[in-house]
Amino acid sequence: MLVVGDKPADGDDWDMLIAARSLAPNAFIIAISDLCNSDHLKCAFRQGAVSYLLRSTAAIEIHQALVAVTNGGAWMSPSLSLVLVRSIAEPRKPSSRLTTLSKREHEVLKLLSSGARYSEVANQLELSRDTVHSHVKQIYRKLVVRSKTEASLIFNSSYFPDELARSA
Repeated sequence: MLVVGDKPADGDDWDMLIAARSLAPNAFIIAISDLCNSDHLKCAFRQGAVSYLLRSTAAIEIHQALVAVTNGGAWMSPSLSLVLVRSIAEPRKPSSRLTTLSKREHEVLKLLSSGARYSEVANQLELSRDTVHSHVKQIYRKLVVRSKTEASLIFNSSYFPDELARSA
C-alpha cells in the first residue's frame, strides 16, 4: 500500500502517483490532496489511486480507508463521493474545459485534431518537436484525458457538435 500526495514541490499534480504506479504496479494507492473537485478526483483515479483522502481527513476516517484498502476495497468520504456523483450527473460542457488551455496549447490541439502529426505541428508553429510534446502533456493534464483521440473529441465536439451528433 502506498500513500501519495499531489503537488510535490517540483512536479505536476499526480506525477508522484504515476511514478509510484510504474514502480509498484500491484500496490494499492491512496491519493491525498487539499483539492475537492471532480476533475482532480477523476485524474487521481485514472492514474491508479483506489482511494482519495483530503489532507484534513479525521484520523478515524483515515483508519477506515486503510482498512478498506487493505481488504481490497476502495474508500472515499461521503462529501467527496457527492462531488464525484454530481460531476457524473451533470457533466461539464467540453468547451468549458478548452478555456483552461493557453493560446499555444489551443493551436497545438487544433492542428492535432485535424490529423497533423507532432512533426507537422512543430513545423507549422515553428516549434521543436519536444516543445509540441510538452504542450500535449499539458493539454492532456488540463483536459483530464490520456490520448490524442480523447483530446480531439473534446475539441471537435466544442466546435462541430452537430456533425458529431449526426455521425453517432
